[in-house]
Amino acid sequence: MEHLIEENRKLKRNNQALNLVVDNAFNNDACKGYMIQAMEHVGCTREQIQIVIDELKSVFDEKTVAEAEGYYKNW
Repeated sequence: MEHLIEENRKLKRNNQALNLVVDNAFNNDACKGYMIQAMEHVGCTREQIQIVIDELKSVFDEKTVAEAEGYYKNW
C-alpha cells in the first residue's frame, strides 16, 4: 500500500512539472504573438521582427518569468 501512495505522489509531482512546461510554452508563444502584432502595428518589417524573435528566444532561456516581470515593472 505504501508503494502505491509513493507512486501517486511521484505522478502528482511529474504532472505539476509537465503543467509548468506546458504553461511556459503557451506563455512564450503568446508573448511572441503579442510582440509580433505590436511590431507590425508600428511598421516594423518582417526582417526586423525576426531579429527580435530570435533575441526573445534567447531571453526566454536566460531569464525566469519572475525576472522578466520585474524587468517590465521597473522599466
